[in-house]
Amino acid sequence: MTLKPYPKLQSWYQSMNDATSPAESLLYKICDAIEENQGFEALLIRLSQSQSYLDETLILCLSQNAELPQLLAVIAERSIQANLGHLAFSTFKNLADKTDDVAIRFLSAWTAFNINAIETSLAECDKIVDTYAPVYSLMGQAYLESGKINDAVECLETATRLLPHDALSWFQLSKSYHLKNNLEKAINCIKICLEKEPKADDALLYLAILSVESSENSSITQNAMTLTTPLAKRHPKNLIVAKTLLELAAQTNNFEAANTVVSSVQWPELRNSEDFLKNLPTILKVLNTNSWHSLAHHLLTQLTAQP
Repeated sequence: MTLKPYPKLQSWYQSMNDATSPAESLLYKICDAIEENQGFEALLIRLSQSQSYLDETLILCLSQNAELPQLLAVIAERSIQANLGHLAFSTFKNLADKTDDVAIRFLSAWTAFNINAIETSLAECDKIVDTYAPVYSLMGQAYLESGKINDAVECLETATRLLPHDALSWFQLSKSYHLKNNLEKAINCIKICLEKEPKADDALLYLAILSVESSENSSITQNAMTLTTPLAKRHPKNLIVAKTLLELAAQTNNFEAANTVVSSVQWPELRNSEDFLKNLPTILKVLNTNSWHSLAHHLLTQLTAQP
């Protein structure tokens, strides 16, 4: 992480010879931690001990350049990673209350969401009166987490209209329709998501799961099999990937895809997993039902091989 994405802030940092206030000193240390990519977790703890200067520091940053939201986004992300999200939320909320800045209020809501304070996140979102697409996406995710599926669909439909290229909103909308048992719309949304982010493995796996639930052997599910088979090689230790792809291969009667999955998965790494032992009968049934006995034999050979 460097300050290169923030040229104005980088220029301020590089030209600063002597801080004239505690706020400037603290902002310089923030920049230094980002530029040198070290000590950021320690810095966050320092921020918690310098609360009286922190708001002044961030307001100073706002006066120096227009990149405060980007800087705050870095701090928010690092705060979550360092398990200091509660500190970050308090800081962003206080600053949003002082400035009424939409982007800062959004970061306050985003940080609350990422520390599992769902109701607080929604309350912060409600304070944003402007039409701001990321807020609708975040509210949709929050409603989804809290089980309010109809509200989630409404927010995420708005998000996809305002920001049609946002893959995450389409992904979350697909999940929402899935929970409403509308597989057709769920599949349509995940396909749009993959048009925006073709290499998003989470979305590819979700496409496979939805295709299995559709119980169809159509051009759509066959195409899904083609798109998702490479997941087995990229995630050879993921039981959900293995089981879902084998079910989809059986559904589409695709021996080649099933062979790729069975050959790619590192079965010995999975055999001690409780979830694997529960799912093994299902996996073997899928293989034997399609008379893919050679694949079942290969799987069992791998499982009984000595470490």
